[in-house]
Amino acid sequence: MRTVKGVTAVVVAVTAVLGLPTMAVTAAAAPVPTCASTAEVYGVEPDGRLFVYRHTAPSTGAANWSTKTYIGSGWADGYTLASGNGNFFHIDYATDTLRRYHWSGTGWDAVDGARQYQVIGHGFAMYTPNLIVDSSGNFFGIDAYGRMRYYAWDANTESWAPGTEGGMYIGTGWGPTLNLVSGDNGIVYRRTWDNELYRYRYDSNTGTWPETDSVGAGWWFDTSVSSGGGALYTVGSGGNLYWYHYDVGNTTWANSGLPQWIGQGWGDLQQVLIDPSTCTG
Repeated sequence: MRTVKGVTAVVVAVTAVLGLPTMAVTAAAAPVPTCASTAEVYGVEPDGRLFVYRHTAPSTGAANWSTKTYIGSGWADGYTLASGNGNFFHIDYATDTLRRYHWSGTGWDAVDGARQYQVIGHGFAMYTPNLIVDSSGNFFGIDAYGRMRYYAWDANTESWAPGTEGGMYIGTGWGPTLNLVSGDNGIVYRRTWDNELYRYRYDSNTGTWPETDSVGAGWWFDTSVSSGGGALYTVGSGGNLYWYHYDVGNTTWANSGLPQWIGQGWGDLQQVLIDPSTCTG
């Protein structure tokens, strides 16, 4: 027991020195999320190469990884989003087209005849960097007037759900926002100008936001992604990668609210992406 307390004290001290966010917690222990065996974490390097690095402990946040594998090139001149089930969406800045790709786990599928991408929209560049897509293909973007716009991509029909193809208005007062992070179906995390972290859930059936909660303070990370189920991966100073887990049922952060270090070398990437359908719960 003395060893555990000593390690905890060291972690708290190091966290304070680094200025990392420590989330407030309740007395209850936070359940772990239910996840697939691996979380596919992707990185876009400055030269445009895209790699996948599989995190083999997405439920616990242990620093266990498989090998890094390069899976593409030419991704630097745009803005890329990862959705569930291998779906990627990429805004080509030169043409302002939104393209859909599908990663099978071993290669890129042909999705439009012989091409590896399908053009599914135009004019999405105006939302970046505050454009996200959740695990079900629902897009959330904040326009120049602080309005939240919603697009729902139907993978079965390969088209936009009726009424959303032009960007349905589903909220106001979203500006200024420093970062948006997508999670599983309808989940949106927002970092505000004062580094508060909020969690929202949008119900597309009712067109309402039934959950709107402040879940943390001092959230200064510029890069955050979610694998779903309340698990968040964040890039801190020095390119260090950290894992957090928020359990909405108990309103509790795992690891006593402390950041869990899981890797390094993530600081020089143009983008970090993750499959938001990896975890639930």
